[in-house]
Amino acid sequence: MEKPILCSFGSRILMPPEAMTSSLKMSYLDKTAKPNKIYWYRVTALDWLGNESESANILKIPAVSIFSFSAKLPPAPVVLPQSASVRDSCGLLVRWNLAVSLSGLKGFLVYRSYKAKSGYRQVSPLIHGQQYTDNSAMHGASYWYTVQAINKKGRLSKPSKAVIHVY
Repeated sequence: MEKPILCSFGSRILMPPEAMTSSLKMSYLDKTAKPNKIYWYRVTALDWLGNESESANILKIPAVSIFSFSAKLPPAPVVLPQSASVRDSCGLLVRWNLAVSLSGLKGFLVYRSYKAKSGYRQVSPLIHGQQYTDNSAMHGASYWYTVQAINKKGRLSKPSKAVIHVY
């Protein structure tokens, strides 16, 4: 491996910037980046003589984060206690409320389990209202239901508290 050439200008020793052929693509993939960490990158430009943009003051070059996210999730729905089973059909009616406007939401997903604490599986397609009829429920069985809201960006709320329904 070649050693970098150090240039002396007055009392400062500088390593000259070196153009990378990958940078000509206007993108760079940092293969050493670790997931869920924030990295800041500064990009400078080189002219045909090797002069670096704003090299006199590196702080004038804006730093931009490439990792941004919003932890703002939709609020969790509240599953209502069981009402009478759906009449004239098989199944259980699961209903829920939401404390905010539905306008920012894409919809809801309903999950079911035989246990209160684990084993939940999605039983509904994307629901646009605030109720779902579980037609796959079987007579004599008890089910725990939980619901998640999905906002228009595809982020899921925390699951609602589980509520038991008996068929």
